[in-house]
Amino acid sequence: MKNKTDLVIGIVILIFCAVMGYQISLIPENISDRLFNPYTLPTMVNYSLAFLASVLILKSLWVKKSDSIWPDAQVMRRVLLMSIFIGAYTLGFIYLGDYAYKSLWPMGSAFSIATFLFLCLAQVACGYRRVLQIVIISFLYTVICYVTFGLFFNVPLP
Repeated sequence: MKNKTDLVIGIVILIFCAVMGYQISLIPENISDRLFNPYTLPTMVNYSLAFLASVLILKSLWVKKSDSIWPDAQVMRRVLLMSIFIGAYTLGFIYLGDYAYKSLWPMGSAFSIATFLFLCLAQVACGYRRVLQIVIISFLYTVICYVTFGLFFNVPLP
């Protein structure tokens, strides 16, 4: 074994893919004849991620050892902060989605609010400082996600 960091990260991603695969299997069966259904996109993403993790593991076994074994403290802080943001984002659109449903908000409003806020905070955590750029990117990506999942794939958004 030549690169422990890539090996460990590849294994963690494969474990994540296994959990994600199980969660995808819990999606109710779609009886429509449409080519795209609620589990098509997550399945494609899961297979792609598993393939790339496998490539990372194989690369870690054959490529020369890198100088850096583990990320430095600044990178680890950002990784932990992003992990917290992702958890808060998930909880945010779940609980905000429940509130939105009870309050009869339009479909996807909780998802859109949580996604916009998450993207703004994530960009700041990654070092972006231009406020206008952060807001525009977050807004455009939120609109693209809403149109793609809510309108094109007909996925019910919270």
